[in-house]
Amino acid sequence: MRNIIMNYIMRRRIYFLSFFLIGFLFYSCEKIDIGQDLNVQIGEEYRVKWNLSFRIDSINDYRCPIGVYCIWGGDVDLHFSINEGFHKIDTLIRLNDPERNPFEFGNHQWEILDVSPYPDINKEVDLNDITVVMRLSKK
Repeated sequence: MRNIIMNYIMRRRIYFLSFFLIGFLFYSCEKIDIGQDLNVQIGEEYRVKWNLSFRIDSINDYRCPIGVYCIWGGDVDLHFSINEGFHKIDTLIRLNDPERNPFEFGNHQWEILDVSPYPDINKEVDLNDITVVMRLSKK
């Protein structure tokens, strides 16, 4: 009788932990809609569907700042991590490079539309203040 009770208790704990972990996986990142313009923050994970998510890991903004005269306008590098099932890819998307923007992986296409704020020689920009406007679409 004791074994039956212990088995029952163990199964209930396993069910509880399973539901907790599944819930955590589904709600730990922000769900997005395909085909709409998105405001994405650096370091935040975004879930497209249950087995597809992405994150901008870091950004290198070397556009010519406001208040400076430059020969070249510069560009922005966005370092992406994309997870689809058991496949993970780390890639670089460059804002003004048509060979790297948009980027395709699997059945989806990531296109960076804008990165703001624009660099200014008189202002220090915190990473938390940077917003990336992008569009995710199906191929």
